[in-house]
Parts: sequence; structure tokens; C-alpha cells
Amino acid sequence: MKICNETEIKKLFGDRKTPSETLYYMALCYYSALRVSEALQYDGSNIITGKGGHERFVYFSKEAEKYAADVNSKQLTRHAIYNRVYRASARALGYGISPHDLRRSRATVLYKKTHNISKIQMLLGHKDASTTFQYIIYEENDVEKTYRFCFSR
Repeated sequence: MKICNETEIKKLFGDRKTPSETLYYMALCYYSALRVSEALQYDGSNIITGKGGHERFVYFSKEAEKYAADVNSKQLTRHAIYNRVYRASARALGYGISPHDLRRSRATVLYKKTHNISKIQMLLGHKDASTTFQYIIYEENDVEKTYRFCFSR
């Protein structure tokens, strides 16, 4: 499991060798925080039925919208998307990541910006906040940063 920071995300989406269709699915996994299976079934609506049959609101990103026109109507598999994302990230970043790593990266970036687990939980479609906490990857100095953020007012 690897987490991308915002600089790496820009690099990943800036790679001109990555096909638009792959960028579309990467954008859905990162910016909209969809699971691969949800991204494959996504039809542009604001509400999706996710894991466990739970409905949730989806925020369709401008990043994904850039590439939506180039999505082929043929049915791709989760495995095909995984391979595409892994190859694109290995080329752009020097190491491979999975579509789920993009989802975890989004959760981590948002948590570091907001420190609001309940909103991230809603975005990810988790029933329990403890699941959302498992998505967030902490660095060594994150606890100190949080302390300073909360008590420097």
C-alpha cells in the first residue's frame, strides 16, 4: 500500500503517455474517491450504490470530466483498470500503485487538510468511522502537526 502526496498526484495526472481513459478512471478513484467497481459502473449521476448496497452522494470532479469523452463504451474489468493504473504510475512515479491506493491517498490528503473524519467517512461511503481511520496513513510528525494545529489558536 502506497500513498501519493499532492505533488505525486500532479505528476501522475500530468504524464502525457497515459491514455485519457485510464486518467478518467484514476480521477474517479482519486478525486471522487470511488472504488474501482463503483468507477466502472459510474454513469455520471450524483448518487451511486456502493459496497453493501448503500447509496451515497458522488462529487464528480472537473479532473474526471476532462477525460470523460474519451471513455470507450466497452466493458472493462477491475483487473484491467488495476493494470492500467499500475503501469501508468510506475512510468510516471517510478513505483506502481493500485486504484485503491488512489482512494486511500485522497482520504489521507483530505484528512491532513481538514482533520474532519466524519466528512471523509461520508465521501468514502463508510458505515463506520473506524474503517475510514484505517485508510489514513500517518507520517511520524503528523501527531505533532495536529497538536500544533489545534492548540495554536
